Amino acid sequence: MEKFHIRKTFKQKVALTFLCIGYVFLISVSCNNSNKKDRPRAEFEDILNQAAQSTMNGNINEAERILSRSKMKMRQFEKSDNLIGQWHFQQAVVNYRNRLYEQAANEFAEALVVFRSNGTDPESIGSTYVRYTSLLFMLGDVRKTKRFIGKGLADLDGFCNAEGKYNKDDVLKFRVRLLLLEAEVLIYEDHLDEADALLQKILPILLSFPDEKYELARFCSLSGSLNFQRGRFLDAKIYLTKALELVKQNKLEQHIEVGNILFRLGRISYRLKKFDRAIKYFQNSIADWRSRSPQVNDLEYQTKIWLGHTYFKKHNYSKANFYYQSVIDALKAHSNLSQEQMELLKLATKAIKIELKDWRNSENSPDTHPKTP
Repeated sequence: MEKFHIRKTFKQKVALTFLCIGYVFLISVSCNNSNKKDRPRAEFEDILNQAAQSTMNGNINEAERILSRSKMKMRQFEKSDNLIGQWHFQQAVVNYRNRLYEQAANEFAEALVVFRSNGTDPESIGSTYVRYTSLLFMLGDVRKTKRFIGKGLADLDGFCNAEGKYNKDDVLKFRVRLLLLEAEVLIYEDHLDEADALLQKILPILLSFPDEKYELARFCSLSGSLNFQRGRFLDAKIYLTKALELVKQNKLEQHIEVGNILFRLGRISYRLKKFDRAIKYFQNSIADWRSRSPQVNDLEYQTKIWLGHTYFKKHNYSKANFYYQSVIDALKAHSNLSQEQMELLKLATKAIKIELKDWRNSENSPDTHPKTP
């Protein structure tokens, strides 16, 4: 019995040894297969990181080439894979930087579908909602902007309510950005009381995040716009000046359109009859828009008309004539004018008629002919 027991124990040890060797072999094979499966993923992540780095460095063409070459590799992954969402997000940013705004909006929409289907990454979802809705608003689709702001806030509330799973501070940051855009839409639609109530709701959240200078600059800019539309020009000036200060101190020029702030400060200076200061604000406003895009936008036309008004108030008729005429010539060169551009053309044409009449009736005018300033 004792020999049998020893023999049995020995056999068990041998079996156990072979079992362990087999298990190690299976683990090794499994790891190799896992590494083989993970390799395409790691390579694709590296490609996305390269594209993001190129975009951050301003090498948009290089980022575009990287993303274009990687398009075939997307077939290795499920359509709902987060990597696919990240690819669409990167492509959207590249399209935006190339001023292909419609294409950028489509790519952001694709990214959002992927991120929402997973529902596990609040940063990707929040960032995409903020960029997508801002772009929709810029493209003039107010109805769609409002719809996706609502969806975004609902999704982010879901993350906030998931106890202990996510960093609520990170989620709140994106939520505040969507609320600020909602306030901007309300101001645009002239729902000033609603916008005011919303901004007052946002303020305590902002005060709990003192390091978020971008959001604070946006809040001051919107509060300035709100007070301007209500005719509270001194209050508007305080908010807008603070917004401009925050932008400059924190180097936020790439993220906030300084031209809009400067334009409103110019309008306020005009109202307060500080015409020289108004001219400076208007000229700096145009310079800011030109630095962002060589294409003239409607706000630049509007600013030139206000430059004309300001020079008219200073009885400098030749410069007033120059700015009015530059808007008329530029808009008449367009084949298809939008409704807003038609209004600007009518405004400039009417202004130049009044200006010329006043000029001719002025006995003290030093000019005899319009000339380029």
